[in-house]
Parts: sequence; C-alpha cells; structure tokens
Amino acid sequence: MGELAYGRANTIEMMGEGDPKEYVQSGQLATMAWESLGEVPSLFDLASYLPLVKSMSALQKLGENMIVSRADVTDAKSTNSANNGPSCSLLASCVLIFVLYLLLRDSESHARLQVELDQAFPEPDAPINLQTLNRLPFLGAVCEESFRLGTPFGGLPRIVPQGGHVLDGVFVPEGTIVGVPPWTTQTSPENVYPEPEAFRPQRWMPGGLGPDNKIVKQGILSFSYGPFACIGKSLAQQELRLVTTKLLLNYHLKLSPEFDNEKFIAGIDDMRATIFRYPLLITAERRSA
Repeated sequence: MGELAYGRANTIEMMGEGDPKEYVQSGQLATMAWESLGEVPSLFDLASYLPLVKSMSALQKLGENMIVSRADVTDAKSTNSANNGPSCSLLASCVLIFVLYLLLRDSESHARLQVELDQAFPEPDAPINLQTLNRLPFLGAVCEESFRLGTPFGGLPRIVPQGGHVLDGVFVPEGTIVGVPPWTTQTSPENVYPEPEAFRPQRWMPGGLGPDNKIVKQGILSFSYGPFACIGKSLAQQELRLVTTKLLLNYHLKLSPEFDNEKFIAGIDDMRATIFRYPLLITAERRSA
C-alpha cells in the first residue's frame, strides 16, 4: 500500500523508523489549524506567527520532496495538475481506528467476525478474493456500524439562499452557513433504533435487532447523500473491509493493559475532521498458520 498509493512512503516518512520527526502529529496540527482558522479565512494571515507553522512547513516540505523524487509513480495525465484535489482517505483511516476499538470492546462481535473470516479465507497469507470479501454479511455489518458511529467530519456546509429559509420552524436569514452533523442524524432514534448510540452490528443483518429495528438510509450521512455524495464511497468501504480482514486473519488483537478508555474517549476531538489525542494501544500476536 505504501509503495503504490503513498509514494513509496515505507521508511522514515511513515512506519520504518517510528516517525521520529513527528510528521503524523504535524499533520494533525495542520488539520486543526485548517478547521479552526477556516471558519474565518482572514485569520490565515496570522498563521505564520503561530508556533505550529514550523512543524507544518516540515510536513509540507516532505510532501514536496516525495512528489519530485517519486514522480515515476504519478499518472502522467495528473502530474502537476492544479485541479486535482486530495482524496477522502481521512474517512477510512479514522473509521479503521473505531472498527478496532469497537470490536475489541465487544468480544461477541469480535468472535463472530473472526469465525466468518476464518471460514471464508482459510489461508490468511493468500490473496483476498474481493468478490468473496464483499459477500461476507457480518463483515459488512461491522463496517457499516463503524462508519455510522465513527464518521470523522462535522458535515458539509451550505449557504441559505436569498430570502432566507425556515428550518424546523426556525427562520434562518439568507447568507447564513448551515450544516447537518452526521453524528446527530446517525445517532438519532428517528433514524436508527433501538440503541442508536451503541455498537450493534447485528442491526444491519437480516432481522436486525428485532421487530422494532429501524435504519433510515437517508439519515446515514457518512458519505453525504444524493447527487453530491462522496465519489470515493466504494473505495473507502473496500479499503476498510480489506484492511480489517487482513489484520484479523493474521493477528490476535486485544486492547493493551496500559490502554486508558476514559483518556481515549476524552481525546477524540471532532473539528469537522477527527483528531485522536490519545493513542489506541493494542497488543498484536501473530496467529499460527
């Protein structure tokens, strides 16, 4: 993955040396600055005076060097194009953390998924057949539930048109920026029931959580909804299923004894993007063949 999708970033830039220059932290700081200052764009003029700019500049310089030195892995049609925006890889990477966290705190769901994966892929080191992967019902349910509870952004803003508009009985003047946070709709009893704030992958299975089971698809906004929905939805779903499967097929995973659940929950900052201030500490033991 690092070789093909992330500019061969398998050494100091990512995992090889444990990130001694704290590029990951720099990326988080950059995200926080962008989301905070972006509410008032004129504040970006003050950004150059902030202490975090030095680390952010180092991260930007790293990216520039990777682009220049590894141009051979860049598609010729997109090289140096100013119109190409970043992909939504944030969603899958953040939700993967939630998948592991939620699974490792739910032994029943963890065990059920492990059985499903072991039966579907008896040789863990063999290539994963994507058609088989996409037919696994409980894996799909776990991923859907994790997307629902772990959507890492606060919603897409919209500007109220000329003349204003009445929203839920309240008049909102024209020019006002409004938005719908996915967390609000995805944990509302009007859209998800029962236990809307609980991790219950079974709700996505046939029969759900019983006769009162309800999931209103229009209220699930992990990838937005309608004609403006994220075009990377299928890629993000496939990525999450594949990475989750490879991890569980090859490793026994459990939360580390040093893991502090309260600190982890308190350290999740949602600023339209999600920042994890406290690491998800996991112990991994290689499974025998």
